[in-house]
Amino acid sequence: MEPQVSKIIGGTSAQGTANQNELNIAGSVRAGTSITGGIGQTDASDNNILISGDSAGAIIGGQSTQGTANKNDIIIGGSVVVM
Repeated sequence: MEPQVSKIIGGTSAQGTANQNELNIAGSVRAGTSITGGIGQTDASDNNILISGDSAGAIIGGQSTQGTANKNDIIIGGSVVVM
């Protein structure tokens, strides 16, 4: 059995920004896996996530605790499985 990845994060910053991260997933995302473009305290914008297959996991473009998370793109080439 292949190992299961539970979390993928494009970039993090505890004090600043996590902007312009690019994640390209060649395959599918299983349930129980979360993907986040960027997690920044003051900003998490302009992140891009491309998944070529299906997605059953949680996909978040950007997350910011005190600022903005704008213009994040998520493209899924296959089906989205809603749990």
